[in-house]
Amino acid sequence: MVCQDFDMAKPEKNKNSVEDELLGRLIRGERESAKITQVEIAEALGVDQSLVSRQESGESSLDYFQVYEYLDVLNASFEKFAAKFETELKKLRGE
Repeated sequence: MVCQDFDMAKPEKNKNSVEDELLGRLIRGERESAKITQVEIAEALGVDQSLVSRQESGESSLDYFQVYEYLDVLNASFEKFAAKFETELKKLRGE
């Protein structure tokens, strides 16, 4: 399942929030574990490789549906990913 409107709006530059950086790092880890390149995931999603790079670095935010689509292409569990994100975020926040 590939979202035709994955890149509907120009990605917004942000101040690399801790959450965006964490999300990007975890997404990149999922992609690398699947042994898929940024070019390959970008082609599957119908976006430019540069967008994937910005999202993985935390420069461009990912919304809920974009994360779901990304993980779907990787055949990764959204639920497991969300749990990992929550655990890592709590560590970063000292909870």
